[in-house]
Amino acid sequence: MDNLYKSRLVNKPLFDGKYVFELMDTHGLPLEIVNEKLRELDTGFNVITFIESAIESKNYTYQTIKNRLVQAMVFDVELREEFTHIIDSWWRWKTKTRK
Repeated sequence: MDNLYKSRLVNKPLFDGKYVFELMDTHGLPLEIVNEKLRELDTGFNVITFIESAIESKNYTYQTIKNRLVQAMVFDVELREEFTHIIDSWWRWKTKTRK
């Protein structure tokens, strides 16, 4: 399947975030449902390619898409803060390397 790749960190297949973004943006499938179904399959999706696809679409700001991700994916408050920190760190690095 073209939309799957093996994650080196968790050693399980992950869906390409671009594909997940397309399901949400083009087809209107709520991110919460996508994430729930992927969790049932014991997998997930690449958050980085999801964010990049959202930003490339120019329909979403980084803050908007980050908030959607956090709401859809992280239920534990402590994990929410850690997840947000990781995404923000990546975003700061990404915006610095574009200059």
